[in-house]
Amino acid sequence: MPPHVDISNVDVLPNSLLSSSPIIESDAYENKYEHKRTDDAKLSQNLKVKLKSSDSKRVVYSKESPAIRWIGVLVWPGMLLVPILLSSPRSSIQYNVIFPPEWYEDENTSDRPSTLGLFLGILAVIVGQIGVLIYFFLHSHQILHNGIPIQVKGAPKYVWSDGLRTHLSQPEGFLVLGSYLSGTWMLRLMPSSFYSFSGEIDWVKLFCSLVLQDFVQYVMHRFEHCISVEFYRLSHKPHHLFTNPKLFDAFN
Repeated sequence: MPPHVDISNVDVLPNSLLSSSPIIESDAYENKYEHKRTDDAKLSQNLKVKLKSSDSKRVVYSKESPAIRWIGVLVWPGMLLVPILLSSPRSSIQYNVIFPPEWYEDENTSDRPSTLGLFLGILAVIVGQIGVLIYFFLHSHQILHNGIPIQVKGAPKYVWSDGLRTHLSQPEGFLVLGSYLSGTWMLRLMPSSFYSFSGEIDWVKLFCSLVLQDFVQYVMHRFEHCISVEFYRLSHKPHHLFTNPKLFDAFN
């Protein structure tokens, strides 16, 4: 077995450190593996020195105010900006102030529902994406921080505008999502409460629905891994192709 190497501060290790070296009685082979173990130990030590050096530089050269690191928290209310502003009774642009009643009143009949709710739902998704992209732009251009990437090979290199263009043109994004929302809305496949504008946001039920949705996605994720090799290869394997991802890859 190779000598004990402290790898607690190392993110990625070479394959040579992940496998054990067999113990062979022959002097020739023993010398060969002894050199190999020595080289591996030196490589591990170099990685630790590099990471410790990075940590020290992070402290020395990080100039931002501690408060600026909390800007990311604003992403969450930014994603909910449209429903918060339109549903809050304390808002000056509440839905019943800026829209005529015939646009949002729904009798839950077999008639075609008003498209206002559909439009506002898609608008909420777009506004939420804008907040996420602004934060990612500030983060990726090191405006929010001067930290050093934790990846041993460094952060992925790409042109931000090209990544944004590719992200916005993906069919899995607005095309699939917009088609799904439009179809389920116009065919009245959603719960009747979705078509009603009355009341405020029930934050407890919203939280529970997010937890339930996350659990369902987890079950589906495990299902894709376990049902069969062929099903996994067709449906889910591309998800694991990104070994050093950027934010845009999360939507691919």
